[in-house]
Formats: sequence, C-alpha cells, structure tokens
Amino acid sequence: MKSPQTLSGSTLIPTTDVTVDFIQTIGAKTFFDDFAGAVDRITPYSSLLFFLYRPGAAPILLASSKVGENFHQGLENYLSHTYLLNPVYQAFKTGIGSGVYQMSEILPDGYGALISAVEFEIKIDVRETIGYLTPGWPKHTEELMLLVNLPDGSMIEVTILRQRDVGYSRQEYLAMTQIFSIIQAVFHKHWELVNHDFTAHASRPSLDSAFDDFGADKLTTREQEVVKLVLTGHSSESISLRLGTSVPTIKSHRRNIYAKLEIGSQAELFSRFISFLTMHTAS
Repeated sequence: MKSPQTLSGSTLIPTTDVTVDFIQTIGAKTFFDDFAGAVDRITPYSSLLFFLYRPGAAPILLASSKVGENFHQGLENYLSHTYLLNPVYQAFKTGIGSGVYQMSEILPDGYGALISAVEFEIKIDVRETIGYLTPGWPKHTEELMLLVNLPDGSMIEVTILRQRDVGYSRQEYLAMTQIFSIIQAVFHKHWELVNHDFTAHASRPSLDSAFDDFGADKLTTREQEVVKLVLTGHSSESISLRLGTSVPTIKSHRRNIYAKLEIGSQAELFSRFISFLTMHTAS
C-alpha cells in the first residue's frame, strides 16, 4: 500500500488502479467491503462507517469496517438519539451539498447553545470538535466525511475516522476531493442497481450491461471488449493475452477508441465512463 504522502504525486491526480477499485465495487454483493478497501488505499483509517439519512427518519448504519466491540454501544446511542444533535444530521436537514467535509466545516452557528439544551445523555468535552461525545463513541477522533446526495432526497455519509494525534494531511484531503466525483457516480450507479435500496445487493451482470452500452454507437465489438478490459484495470499486455492478439494490435485499438470517443488519454476514458454511468443511472 502506498503511503498517503506518495499518492498521485504533486498534482494529486487519483491513480488509475484506485479508480478501477471504486468502479469495480458497483453492483457487487460485497460493495461496502470493497468500497472500504478502496478508501483505505487513499486514506488509511482506524474505522469506517456508512450511514444512510432519509427525510423524517433516523439514520441507518449500512455497514462498517474495523469497528471494535467497544464501539458498538456508541453506534447504538448515536442511531437511537444523539444523531439529532450531530452536525451532519443538521446539515442534511438544511440541504448540504455533496462533497468531502471535515466536521469543523459544517458546525452550525449557535451550536454550543444547541448542545446545552439537549435532554438526553451526552458527555460534554471541549476537546472534541463538536464539543461533546456520544457515550461509547471513541474519544479524540478526527473525522473526514464523504456526503453523497441521492435522487430520492436521501443522503449517504461515509465517515473516515482516525485518532486526532494522527489526523489528516491536506494532501489526503485534496486526494479524496479529487476522486470524489468518481465516488459520487459509483454510489449513484450502485443505488440504481439495488433498486434504490442500499440494504439489498445486486449482481455484477447489471454493470456488465453498462460496459456493453458504453460507446456502442461508435465502437466495434472488439473495441468495446478492449474498453471494458482497460476500465477493469488491464494493461495492453494483459489485454493481448486475454484476447489472443498482439500488443501492437491492442495499442492500435486503443488509438482508434480514443479517436472515436474524441479523447486523448486513459484518464479521459475513465472520466467519460463515469459520466456515462451517471447518465445511465438517470435514464
């Protein structure tokens, strides 16, 4: 695993292999586990949580990663009552946009007065970013949050937790911000494949359908095969072995694909496919 300091060089462009990791989560029965693994490659974490927020309802914990037994009571307390006080829930109610956030960025005005007015149990602690701790929640953690609004008015929160003495570097924050458009498209497409129900699972063939449709009006069948293999992480050498043809032939196919799609690089191919997934979801 690369360290966060070496990810993507000075420009912080997400690496192709991480982009492939996120795309391959779509439609998988192990979606949340696979997604957590992809996040860990960019920003190693101590715990990872997936929440679903819906209008007029308590949040749901969809999945978690690296959550110890001593964390379970904190999650139960959060889901039963302290979510009402949480800045993410408050931001969801007021229509926060999708994006990458640190908790300090979304604290509402007058939040201290709100904390002092609650009638349920919390542990006041000025060392915490939000000024209190849900009983059972790990102390002194730093949270980086990925918020993805869904077409039905609900919202996904992916909370990446670390101990505060480790924290998050600006480089990690920017790396996650740069790849967020891919993350958002992945959630939207998976949401479609599971029939708008993140508690369900979908199978891989539905994503295969998206690969089949991508560029169908411009590319030959063989060129579509090459595109699918490129998008799932294969090099020209690997593709030549799988398709039983020479590397120069594969490179020629790739040049033709780029020309037909009016793009100039593999990064643009990924970007075009992500845009296609988003439109494919909307249709």
